[in-house]
Amino acid sequence: MSEALKILNNIRTLRAQARECTLETLEEMLEKLEVVVNERREEESAAAAEVEERTR
Repeated sequence: MSEALKILNNIRTLRAQARECTLETLEEMLEKLEVVVNERREEESAAAAEVEERTR
């Protein structure tokens, strides 16, 4: 895991960094992160469906 991701995964560091941002900026970052997470969920779901299809 990269240093940037380690920082994002640490709640204390996130809180400290969030104090330096406006709420608007934080909300924009949240929207972008939600897009990335949803894309990953779709990829994982498609991969699982493909594996299940192969095992039939």
